[in-house]
Amino acid sequence: MRKSLLMVAGVLLAGGIVYGAGAANYKAQYDMLTSNGAARISAAAVTNYYGSQEVLDICLSNRWDASAIAEALKGRKFSANLGGLKLPPGERNAFVRTVADGAGREAALIVLVRMAEEARDPAVADYVLGMEAGPDGGRVCKEFSLLHYCVCRSLEDGRIISGKELTLADLARFLLLGGVRRDARSLAGVKERIKKEAAPLAKRSLRGKGRSFVTKDNVNPLEAEMRPLVDALNAPKLQGLEAGLRGLGVEIADIPRDPAVWDPVAAEKDAVFNGEKPARPGADGGIILLLGPEGYNAWVKEFNEGK
Repeated sequence: MRKSLLMVAGVLLAGGIVYGAGAANYKAQYDMLTSNGAARISAAAVTNYYGSQEVLDICLSNRWDASAIAEALKGRKFSANLGGLKLPPGERNAFVRTVADGAGREAALIVLVRMAEEARDPAVADYVLGMEAGPDGGRVCKEFSLLHYCVCRSLEDGRIISGKELTLADLARFLLLGGVRRDARSLAGVKERIKKEAAPLAKRSLRGKGRSFVTKDNVNPLEAEMRPLVDALNAPKLQGLEAGLRGLGVEIADIPRDPAVWDPVAAEKDAVFNGEKPARPGADGGIILLLGPEGYNAWVKEFNEGK
């Protein structure tokens, strides 16, 4: 029996994505891992979520208090997963250094990218950006999510690049990076942001043509002006995205849909469908972009039910 794919990609109209974590989340995570009555969680889970049994014991002995955990982690190696501890503003920059030393440069960059610019200590940012890559080369999957894209951009530019700084052209380029495994929720959030930020441009475009954007007689001029962009965001391989943005005044060149970028995604789709690889609906963002939401939903239906 095939494993059911549960994610359904609706044609995007509204929505968003929220990031964040605190010690309470980690406690809930631990409670879930031990919900089957096990006294201890597996060694693999300990390594993945905490880094070591010692670090998990620190969390337990400090009763999941974020500040106490952050203090106790100094000088220790731990999982990048713990970089999301929610701390009081005055403790955050010091913790970034702890994360950099204990979990690596990229883990600390994730924390910095998530921080508001005015909350970042420039000296801490310079410290992290000046670090050497980790033993694995310090590579993160640039295309997986917008957060990871910002980490890579920060390393390339030599300064912290947050998602808020990215332009509509940047967001389009991010979507079209390709990639076999991509965070479906992050991509959906980026699509929604593009539409939200494009709406004022569409209003300006209508005014420039001497037209109103006010709905009258059930006709919504703004919706019609946005339609090419919205259709492109839901098209296979986002065909027409660049033209849709240019139609609203965004400067962006066409981005080739190279086979080298998209053929691996198609191969992944076929491998999942044939049971050669496990289904990972949350990381199916690349397949959703390849097929478009409607095509993806049809693919999921056939996967689950057959023709």
